[in-house]
Amino acid sequence: MMSEGTHRRERPEIRKSLQPPDPQNHSLADFLEKAFAGDQCPEKIEVRQMFGAGCKQKGPMVEEYPYKPGTKAPSKEMLGKLANEVLRRCHEDCDGVKRPMRYGVLVYDYHRRDDYFRRLIIPLSPRGVDGADGDSLDGGEDGFGGDDGDLSGMSPRERFLLRFLGQAYSHNEKMSEQFHDSIGAIIDRQERRIEQQDRTHDALIEKNFRLLEIVERSLSLEHERKQLEKWTDLKVHAATDALTMVRGLVPVIANHFAGREVMEGPSAVALAVKSFIESLDPEQALAAFGYDSEKNKYTQDGVFSREQSALFSRLATGEAPDEAIDALVASIKPEQMIAARQIFREAQLLPLLALVQNRFEKKGAATSTVPQ
Repeated sequence: MMSEGTHRRERPEIRKSLQPPDPQNHSLADFLEKAFAGDQCPEKIEVRQMFGAGCKQKGPMVEEYPYKPGTKAPSKEMLGKLANEVLRRCHEDCDGVKRPMRYGVLVYDYHRRDDYFRRLIIPLSPRGVDGADGDSLDGGEDGFGGDDGDLSGMSPRERFLLRFLGQAYSHNEKMSEQFHDSIGAIIDRQERRIEQQDRTHDALIEKNFRLLEIVERSLSLEHERKQLEKWTDLKVHAATDALTMVRGLVPVIANHFAGREVMEGPSAVALAVKSFIESLDPEQALAAFGYDSEKNKYTQDGVFSREQSALFSRLATGEAPDEAIDALVASIKPEQMIAARQIFREAQLLPLLALVQNRFEKKGAATSTVPQ
């Protein structure tokens, strides 16, 4: 135990001194400070190998540093430590691939963009075998030799070989960088060409779809077009038949009401028979009279005999007298009339029937004798 007069000495307070941040790559440390500016941390930080022109092509991932939402931004000391750790991982990867590489520190924040919104490119070369700082190998001007770069302990031949190897290594390093840049440019150009071909392909597909829709609409309207054509043909035939009927009936009606021949020129019989013959189409003429309009001759037997066909022709030209139509009507058999009704339209036969009816009435004959 201590006496009362003895003063108790207090233990001096031991304060831990914090090591000030000493980042090896100040550019990387400044970059990280800007990335963590403010209270909000980014989503994650990726460290990747970068290739291509402008280092736009991402390579294998070296390291990833994710951050949970709401994480407080690290202090400046922690950012300096993070910068040294990132640089160490990049050096280790570069030493592993044993060739110059370019690494990208990519900062992601999906509240801002769907890709990284900030990046830093770090070019590195493999370090010496002992792991000291530097590029390819440690030493003097040529990167070879002892710790102080002194080559005096070597023979001239050894110094020449070492300098030669140093220059060859530097040349190969530059050529490798140019090769990677060239490959990256070729890949970028091919990607642009593929994108252009994809756009062209999509445009052609869209155009083909539009053409297919047009074809489908055209095919769907084909039935309507055919109906319209048939309706137009029907109206044309109806107008032709009406004109033929009028041309044949006018002289008959005029002479009937006048009680005498009042029409000048050809007789009513000639006009009626001529209008009837002119109203026939080639198929009707061939089926009824056996007359081929293309060959301009009789080629077969029709519904009417050759004598009846010749009498029709002479009546139309006025070579036969009007009374010859009575003999023509008398020579037509019932089966011929039935077959004729199947060939001719009603409007074509109406003028002839009206003419025959008129002649029979003039002679006082019974109406029942007219062929039906």
